[in-house]
Amino acid sequence: MEAKLKILTKQYDEVGTVDTIEVDTIGKIFEKNKDIYVVYEEIEEDQKITTTVRISDDEVSIKRFGNVNSLMVFKEKHKHLTKYRTNQGLFIIETETNKLVVDKSEKNYIKSHKPLALKLTSSRIIQVSNNLHFYERRGVIIMKFMDKDDFEKQNVFGTGQANTAYAKYFIGDSFLNPLTDSKCGLFLANVTFEPGCRNNWHIHHATKGGGQMLICTAGEGWYQEEGKEPVSLEPGTVIAIPPEVKHWHGAKKDSWFSHIAAEIPGENTSNEWCEPVTDEEYNRLG
Repeated sequence: MEAKLKILTKQYDEVGTVDTIEVDTIGKIFEKNKDIYVVYEEIEEDQKITTTVRISDDEVSIKRFGNVNSLMVFKEKHKHLTKYRTNQGLFIIETETNKLVVDKSEKNYIKSHKPLALKLTSSRIIQVSNNLHFYERRGVIIMKFMDKDDFEKQNVFGTGQANTAYAKYFIGDSFLNPLTDSKCGLFLANVTFEPGCRNNWHIHHATKGGGQMLICTAGEGWYQEEGKEPVSLEPGTVIAIPPEVKHWHGAKKDSWFSHIAAEIPGENTSNEWCEPVTDEEYNRLG
């Protein structure tokens, strides 16, 4: 049956920021095998996208195909990893649904010609409380890349060559693309990590000045100082590392990652490489 649809979706990121998406459209709604199906079309960037929402007693799925291809599943106490394909590349979306309430008490609307309001994160048809680790925030798309070709399109400072000179201080493969000549007084290089790659714990020593600055440029990664909580790294994140602080940094396990490393000038500077970040330590980060 053709119906007027009002779809309101609220997404919450890990710091509590709310992203509200509202769609008013005409679509179809019907029942099949005791599930409710809602099908509608949208136009994004002059391309048609068809969305199918399936609502069962304990699960909701949202499938999109056309200019965008994805399948998201919401089920209480359930984590779901979605490959979200668009013209901009392949994004990885991880969702964890803490609470799911499905209310079909207004199913009589389906058999009538009255407008039906579906509030996907409110309380009429379905309520979803979830934690989106991939999300759109303040107009900036935070992207994870498992596919290297897709990542290279975003890695504007270049991957460079295999970082063989320092390979013994890394778990996994890393790459180095120098951006300045060290003789200019400030050495800058774009460092790229494959998914799961990280460097060992290390310390930048200096008697005066020194340290390092990281400017994150593509993908997602981690930075951690000894005795402190890890910091999630995303494009635009800047980390100022003081001298004499033991730390490590690298990619998340499900994404390529790049940052520009700037060596801060100082006196009597040197690097001390310490023990590797163990798999147990790393896997606790999620």
